[in-house]
Amino acid sequence: MSYNPNQQNNQQGGFNPQNFQQYANAYDQGQGFDNMSHQDVYNHYQQATQQIPPQQMYDAHQQYYQQMPQPQRQGLLGGLISAFQNHGVSPQQAGIQGNQPYDPSAQNLANATQYATQKPDMMSGIFGPGGALSSPLAKAALAGGLAIAAKQFLGGGGGLGGMLGGNSGGGGSSSF
Repeated sequence: MSYNPNQQNNQQGGFNPQNFQQYANAYDQGQGFDNMSHQDVYNHYQQATQQIPPQQMYDAHQQYYQQMPQPQRQGLLGGLISAFQNHGVSPQQAGIQGNQPYDPSAQNLANATQYATQKPDMMSGIFGPGGALSSPLAKAALAGGLAIAAKQFLGGGGGLGGMLGGNSGGGGSSSF
């Protein structure tokens, strides 16, 4: 089963395992997340954070970010730091370790993502459609973390499906 962008979403906003299975399948099949709308990814991510334990989401993001090419990690971290600063949050408050230039490590990115997701207004303002990081790379960061977490949550393990090679939503570009 592959992701169908025209498939009706769960209108009640509650947990729908089929939504999350679609991310896991797209990830396993190396399809990328380009054909998924930013709004759907954001909404499904919000639903997932209500069902999947924070540590599991953190671990899934860290695993996804470990596979992300360095230029994409650097671009995403730079965008996150800028967005945090626009919200009056220092990189250290967001869990980013080190000094400028900050290391775009999987740990720093997972810390920053987790920080943003725990604050709904910030999450919307950074990752939501029209937010500070409303880019294909930011969408892929949410969708990739969601895909790995969904695989684990639904009992499918956390194997990598090659999503970061080729067309991963970031396209090798680190622009926002």
